[in-house]
Amino acid sequence: MNKLYSNLDENNPSHKLIIDINKKNEEKYGPYHDECGLFQSFCRCHVEDKKIERSKFNKACLDIANTLISLKYDNGDASDIGNEIGIILGKYISEDQSGWEKSGFISGIDHGISLTDGTHG
Repeated sequence: MNKLYSNLDENNPSHKLIIDINKKNEEKYGPYHDECGLFQSFCRCHVEDKKIERSKFNKACLDIANTLISLKYDNGDASDIGNEIGIILGKYISEDQSGWEKSGFISGIDHGISLTDGTHG
């Protein structure tokens, strides 16, 4: 039994529900990894084990997804999300490489929000 189930009592109805959800997640996303605290589909261990060659774009996306899904706090706001993404993208931003400038990311955020809030012109 891994850490995902270690403190759960199958006789407790609430715990039973969590166990069932986790089992469905393991079926869908692969086994849970105690080392990183993520299901296999989201985990860096899995990617590194397979030694998959990824593009800069893929690496940045995976880093962002893995970071956001494993945040240690439950409450926050848009600035917290932006901060976490900014920390990751800061490693990839390069003013010398077209498409990887800081201003490009900010433009992308503005454009994406405009598509959902009705201000896209």
